[in-house]
Amino acid sequence: MSRIESGRQVLRDAEQALQSLLADAATDGDYSAVPLLMDWASHLSELASESAARGQAKAPKRETAGSVAKRKGKKSQQRKTKKREGYPRFIRDENCLVKIGWSKSGREEYEHRADKDSVDSIVSSLARAGRRGKRFSMESLLPCKKSDGTVIPDYQSYLTLAWLREAELVSQHGRLGYTVPDGDSLQSAVEDCWLRLAERTYEGQN
Repeated sequence: MSRIESGRQVLRDAEQALQSLLADAATDGDYSAVPLLMDWASHLSELASESAARGQAKAPKRETAGSVAKRKGKKSQQRKTKKREGYPRFIRDENCLVKIGWSKSGREEYEHRADKDSVDSIVSSLARAGRRGKRFSMESLLPCKKSDGTVIPDYQSYLTLAWLREAELVSQHGRLGYTVPDGDSLQSAVEDCWLRLAERTYEGQN
């Protein structure tokens, strides 16, 4: 392997490491880190593509069956741990979707919320992107917008995606992206899930 090919491999490895951090940040609700990690990963991808365009053969990194199994096993264990701890939880607070998560660093609960209009707009974007079983990346949809053109904060898009994954209305395929098993009925299925969300109650409320 030439030094140029070795350098390109370093770029690809770094990009994959950032993608893994990005997925973990979105899962853990560390939305403040998502934009910067996305930007870094994008720059590394551009650098690797630029070097390939200069006549260098690009050899994609191949994962061994063992490494794939190890990675899937690790993620499966992480999901089981989160389920045992009872996080994340999703509830409805009047006209808002609320995600209640657990901050490992702060050792306390945190909340993120998105209003129903934003949720509906994000769902529409996902339904279009996943039409006819097409696989898509969340990054390709950002930033999502409301019907009036208002930009929706990225963390609300990830919040909605996490809820839909929890409800098994959207499927994740590792780092390869997401699919919508039944895109044509996604909107109606989301409405049904919305109505079945537990509602937040306040002291003195009947």
